[in-house]
Amino acid sequence: MKVASLLFLLVALITPVQAADMELVFNRMNNFSSDEWAFTVVTQGEDDLIEQFDPRADPQWSLFTINEKTPTDKELKRYNKEKAKEKEEEEAEAEADAEAEAKAVDGAQADTGRLDLHDMVEMSSLAKVEETDEVEIYSFDLILDEEEKIAKSLAGKLWVNKADNYIERLDFFNVEPFSPAVSVTVKKLHTSMYFQKLGDNVFGPKKLVSEVKGKAFVFKSFDEREQQEFKNYVSVK
Repeated sequence: MKVASLLFLLVALITPVQAADMELVFNRMNNFSSDEWAFTVVTQGEDDLIEQFDPRADPQWSLFTINEKTPTDKELKRYNKEKAKEKEEEEAEAEADAEAEAKAVDGAQADTGRLDLHDMVEMSSLAKVEETDEVEIYSFDLILDEEEKIAKSLAGKLWVNKADNYIERLDFFNVEPFSPAVSVTVKKLHTSMYFQKLGDNVFGPKKLVSEVKGKAFVFKSFDEREQQEFKNYVSVK
């Protein structure tokens, strides 16, 4: 194949997406808020958990089973403490984001339950790399606040469902080993996020699969995998 023909083929296969089109897709994903849905989370990993989230309840998170057993009082106490800490951190982060946004938009309010993929995808980097009858596949660069060095070692890919015009899957992964901390080297990092249609123009989490491998302090290696399924959604609006 001539070089000119090869370059033409590559340009045809890897084409920048129209910004307005993907903004529409991303904004549709932003319609989901955990403040409006109750759901079950089934986790398989270091511990196997079945949890229930209900924004109307206090506490909002409930632990049903841990490693196929009813949790002990000690396990419940530790679980509730961890969830309370997570909620505080999420609220603090949301408040900080709202304050920053308020400088540009009057009246911005914190929303800890809103799903916004704009926070992790560099929109200007989106490029279509493949298309089938069912999906369009795009590559992208990640946004990692204050972690630009790590971001350069990562890449992303997302799948847009053509029938319903939403992101049905989003992956990010390392393209080279990287060091997130002193004496820690990550050799493999791969996270896949799957989404599902919950209602008219509402798309929520379906499954999250994460895998990480590497070494810490030279001699200690780690190899972890975790999967979470989100199911039994009930609208509580």
